[in-house]
Amino acid sequence: MIDSRHLAHLRDEVGSQPDDDTLEEWFDELGHWLPVAIRVLKRRYADASAGGQEVSTFGLDGVLNVGFSKASLPGLAAQIARLEAQWAAEQGGPVSNRLQTAPLLRTDRYR
Repeated sequence: MIDSRHLAHLRDEVGSQPDDDTLEEWFDELGHWLPVAIRVLKRRYADASAGGQEVSTFGLDGVLNVGFSKASLPGLAAQIARLEAQWAAEQGGPVSNRLQTAPLLRTDRYR
């Protein structure tokens, strides 16, 4: 059973959908709020990229139909990656999304 603290973490990440019963079921299956949040976001990403429920359309009959995604695919991907890294860190695994910096040097220029 999911407690109110974990439900609050989930709602902070995924918003008001899906309903509490669905989140409770997935929490019982997966055992932690992070994999549940990742599952919800991956399904949103799949819906948005496949033209599912995350798409709004408008048009003129017989002339033009246009569809727009309501979801930001790069934003969803970044949120999924952040949660997966957090889950990996909690499980003691490597965190793969660390930023690495290096100077850019051009061989044809001197400094």
